[in-house]
Amino acid sequence: MKRTLLIIISLLLISTAGTALAQNEVLPAKASLPELPNPGQKPGDLFYFLDQWAEAIEEFFVFNPEAKALLQTERVLERIAEVNALLETKGVDAPGLDVAQEKIQVHMARASQIVKQQKAKGKEVAQLVQKLDDDFDARQELLKQTFKVEKVKLKVQKEEVKLQILQARQAGDFEKVGQLRTTLTEIETQKYALEQKWEAQEELLELEEEKLEAELEAKEKELEELEEQEEDLFNQKEKEIEKAFEQREKALELQEKSLEIDLKKAILEGDEALAQQIRAQLVDLENQKEALEAEEEAAEEALEKEEKKFEKARDLKERAEEQIKEAKEEIADVVEEMKEITEEIPAVSELLSEAQNKLTAAEKAFEAEKYGEAYGQAMAAEMLARNAERKIEQEEDLEEKLEELKEKLENKEEAEEKVKELKEKLEQASDEERAELEEELKEAEKENEENRKDLEEVEELKGKLRTRSLEKLEDIEEGNEEEEEIETEED
Repeated sequence: MKRTLLIIISLLLISTAGTALAQNEVLPAKASLPELPNPGQKPGDLFYFLDQWAEAIEEFFVFNPEAKALLQTERVLERIAEVNALLETKGVDAPGLDVAQEKIQVHMARASQIVKQQKAKGKEVAQLVQKLDDDFDARQELLKQTFKVEKVKLKVQKEEVKLQILQARQAGDFEKVGQLRTTLTEIETQKYALEQKWEAQEELLELEEEKLEAELEAKEKELEELEEQEEDLFNQKEKEIEKAFEQREKALELQEKSLEIDLKKAILEGDEALAQQIRAQLVDLENQKEALEAEEEAAEEALEKEEKKFEKARDLKERAEEQIKEAKEEIADVVEEMKEITEEIPAVSELLSEAQNKLTAAEKAFEAEKYGEAYGQAMAAEMLARNAERKIEQEEDLEEKLEELKEKLENKEEAEEKVKELKEKLEQASDEERAELEEELKEAEKENEENRKDLEEVEELKGKLRTRSLEKLEDIEEGNEEEEEIETEED
């Protein structure tokens, strides 16, 4: 009896432990994390090489370096899907697991290489690096969760084997206890191997991310140094101008003192003609000093304007860069929303295409250092993308409204039948029943009137919905032919 009770309690504890492990250690998928694609052929499969060929051919025909770098993030996602599938089906000892893991690092290294090449060509890479860094962060978290799930499975298996050992020991089956201990050791070995694989993978991923971040930091440092150099240049220029005017002022002051001495001598010697000549020279010298002051003020104003112009250009560059980033994010949001729509919306596709063209023009203008044009094009791209997003929302609202009307109109036949029955009853009703029936008839006719209004609203939606929605409307109208016939008879 005690043995049975002990086994039951152990079962309950193991069950609770397994649930707790699953709840506490399996991280819920974050909204920001991408979904894993279908892994298709996996490393170790007979036709896996065909998948690799297809990927190589696809990358060969991607000519834009930025698109090629971003394609690597999608490849990483596919490799993670393969890792996940291999762990689920064959566990940590799956033959192709190492291949999939190595390819993750290869794709990240390829993206870093493309960034480095573009930077060497003098291209602006800050936005691309930031995008890659964000994408790789999300994929690293996804891979971490994949390994975490497998780790939890092994822990649950371990607890289950421990329970079986306890049961075998209670039953006196020591041969089975030995076998189960071997199984327990194998699980421990798998768990350790899994941890080692993840640690090695994490180290490699962090190394590649550090390379990307180093490129970004180097670019930022380069920009900071450039700004400091330009600021030093302005300061140096300002000092040179000040020094030049100071030298000219000192020369005029020395000349003025010399003339004043000569004037005193001429007055003492009684040479009035010379004194008059020197006075005229002093007046001319005073005019030169005033002109010099005006020239200095003009030079300072010109330098200040030049500095403001430079600061304005720098601010415009930052604004253009930020606007391009916002336009990209808005376009990406629209692309994601369009993936959730089963049928294409022509107006949205057209707006999105225009937005992408404007964004491309903005990026080209930015590379050509035409920051004003880049800002304007990026702003136009964002507005077009926002318009596309509103179009999607409008279409979704119209479809929701259409579904609501469809639900309401499904009960129309029942409402019409009810009106007919009430009219028939009313004709045969006594005076006592008539008042109650008239009230019911009034309510039923009111419901019918609401149905007619719903039909009118459906007609209005025809003009608003895209062509693909007309089929849905026709289905509703076919169900309403009887109501239209009844209306014609009543008229």
